[in-house]
Amino acid sequence: MLFFGTRFDEEAVQFAGAALLFVGLVGLLFRSGVDLDLENRLFTRWMSLLFPMRWKAQPLGLFDRVVLLKRAQWSAHRASIYQLRLESGGVERLFLSESGVLEAQRSIALDLAQRLNISLLDRTLGTKILTEHAHLEENFVARARRERSQFEHADVPPAQPVSRLEKLADGVRLHIPKRGLSRRTVAILLGGVLVNLATGLLEGWLDGFTPRGLVGFAVSVAVVVLWTTAAAIADARASWVVEASPAAFRLRKAPLAIGREIYIPGSALRDLVVGDNAEARGFFERVLDPGTTVTARGAGITASFASHLSEEEKRWIRDLLGRALVGAEGRAGRDERS
Repeated sequence: MLFFGTRFDEEAVQFAGAALLFVGLVGLLFRSGVDLDLENRLFTRWMSLLFPMRWKAQPLGLFDRVVLLKRAQWSAHRASIYQLRLESGGVERLFLSESGVLEAQRSIALDLAQRLNISLLDRTLGTKILTEHAHLEENFVARARRERSQFEHADVPPAQPVSRLEKLADGVRLHIPKRGLSRRTVAILLGGVLVNLATGLLEGWLDGFTPRGLVGFAVSVAVVVLWTTAAAIADARASWVVEASPAAFRLRKAPLAIGREIYIPGSALRDLVVGDNAEARGFFERVLDPGTTVTARGAGITASFASHLSEEEKRWIRDLLGRALVGAEGRAGRDERS
């Protein structure tokens, strides 16, 4: 038998095939999981190769919170996988499931917290948002009014704010300027071009330089350079207009002809935080500004912006928006940084 020009012994090939089959069968047949008996408030861990082997059932009363968190998965399309588990004081942990769909995991987490009469800890936005069982259905405005917390950062603008504040009759409007091309952006663009150039030259050296190959190489380099440069410049030139009032949260990316608008009714706004929410941003935005963002989240809608601003200005913007959303009756909310 020939394999890449080398003759192998038949027995060695058979052994390799048998080993691969064994590994495949183990991967296919070996399973583990957890059975939840919510009626009797019990859980049972199990694992199996062919037939399930179960451990002794234990009470779900061991746990005092449902935890929803995200795990990094670097991709141009999705930045996170959402994991659901039960915890007790952060020590005892019971993994339940993971999925790339946040709303599905959150729905399961809410149902579990309600049925087990325990709190929900949401860590998917780079902050810790702990909600007690009695307040699981509250939106951002109701929570802020109940806690009567202070939007203290709204009263202390940053020393040199980049954003421009405009006060409206029933809220505020913030104009957040363009990011501009930073040294980091230019370095990333040059790095991409050099890597592409070096790869093409290496392939040409190995395969031999031909006129057709050189033309193809030049075209591929031009396409990569033009595409990455255009995408980075479009993102760097984009500015944001953010409006907040008790009626709604609205985010517009200017110019609208190549941007988008996000609208979340005030009653549907779930969270407003400063945290790391990479999955709500585009691939280039995540690469160029890997830090935190101001994030507003409703049911199935997430808006993240201001990633290029200072942390001080992000907190100021967050509290200005929060105060406008809550209205005259409210005081500011607080978030606990993870």
